[in-house]
Amino acid sequence: MHKLKGMNKYKSLFILRFAKLMQENVTVWKEVQRICRKKLYTADLKWYFFAFCFGFLPGKNERHYSLKAHIIEAVICAIISIFIAVSIRNKEYQNIVKKTFFQKLIGVFGDEIFYCNSDDSFLLSLFDKQNELAPEITTELKEAGIFKNKHLPKIIEYKLFNESGLFDKPINDRDDDDSFYGSFNDVEFIINETSLKYKVASKSRTNYYKKFKGLAMLFKMNKNINARVLVRSKKKNWLFIPINKLFKNKVPDGYEKIEFESAEFNKKYDVYAYKTPDHSGQIEARYLFNTAFLERFMQIQTSFRVDRMDCSVKDNNLLIMLNTNRDLFEMNHLLGRVDDVNQYKNLFDEFSSVLAFIDVLNLSSRTKL
Repeated sequence: MHKLKGMNKYKSLFILRFAKLMQENVTVWKEVQRICRKKLYTADLKWYFFAFCFGFLPGKNERHYSLKAHIIEAVICAIISIFIAVSIRNKEYQNIVKKTFFQKLIGVFGDEIFYCNSDDSFLLSLFDKQNELAPEITTELKEAGIFKNKHLPKIIEYKLFNESGLFDKPINDRDDDDSFYGSFNDVEFIINETSLKYKVASKSRTNYYKKFKGLAMLFKMNKNINARVLVRSKKKNWLFIPINKLFKNKVPDGYEKIEFESAEFNKKYDVYAYKTPDHSGQIEARYLFNTAFLERFMQIQTSFRVDRMDCSVKDNNLLIMLNTNRDLFEMNHLLGRVDDVNQYKNLFDEFSSVLAFIDVLNLSSRTKL
């Protein structure tokens, strides 16, 4: 194989593994797709019928019943129910295939990278709320076969979110989707596609509001950064108003701003290091944020096609948050072709940018500051 560098190397490996997996599994996956499609015009027919009938119900304050208007409402209700059914069946189909497809695909990078879906990570989030994962409980779950991998799935702890300095409200609830975790080039990492929420309680009720939706990535570096370092994407001035403070990040209390030699990086991000009378984090930040770090950091945002990406570094924890309002790590749609490699281009870009980040930045070097 040609000696390709960075992301191209990983993309090539993915394409080769993809072709092999399709040859071995496409018949089974197409059958799963056929069964899920069939449910759309068998098991789900009753929901279309109920939705259609719902359109004929008179309104609470309706004085004159118009059959023509209600026929239109009934058709609209039926169409909406069809879209909902397609969305549900598509998720069902993707989750089934992902269980085998993703785990086998990422196996090209070794036996220490694992995948879990929303079912597994949901169970873990319940334990994390109690700040413990009792050994006897994990043993029971493992023996019961709830977790398909040899290793228990991992999620980023609430504590790391709340101590990151990236959120102005405490995170105390979450909804996780796809998650990847394990070790690559001697670096442990956890990647959670998640929606983070904060709680607002009153005497009568408790509500949860979304604070973040996107991808949370935690890398356990083999080097320590003693001071907290924050990276904030610069706010975009959609109104094109010159010198407007509304479109500038505010320097957090106790922090100092850092400028780097990369003009491109400085244009996109603001970097702050925590400062005390006895210590400044500037030296540590400049040591970690070398040219390779800056380039690969920006490449992650490009590959995931997100407008905002923030980062927090402290001790050996490097936490990256990518804000997005769409699903990531998605595969082909239920109504598409499972063996069309072009549908997986975004998946290749997303995976390879993360692994190239670990590889090229040499986060596995055991230099301590």
